[in-house]
Amino acid sequence: MALLHVERLKNIRILCVKMVLMWTSGDTFKTVYFILNQAPFQFSICGLLQVFVDMAILLQVYFYSYYPQKPASHTAHPASTKAL
Repeated sequence: MALLHVERLKNIRILCVKMVLMWTSGDTFKTVYFILNQAPFQFSICGLLQVFVDMAILLQVYFYSYYPQKPASHTAHPASTKAL
């Protein structure tokens, strides 16, 4: 059962990376198109902003997939163990 869970997480990570890479490539091509066709300046700036956001998301995916957070240990607070 645990092996199935690990495989599912691995597949989700791969899907997430592929999806963000597709977003990034689409936004990059769109931005290059705007720049080459001399679209209004606002379009190019918006496209560049989208590419930077995509890069930030890719960095987060990389960081959290290779350096996962350790689960926090939960200690019971003395007040929470009292009967209501």
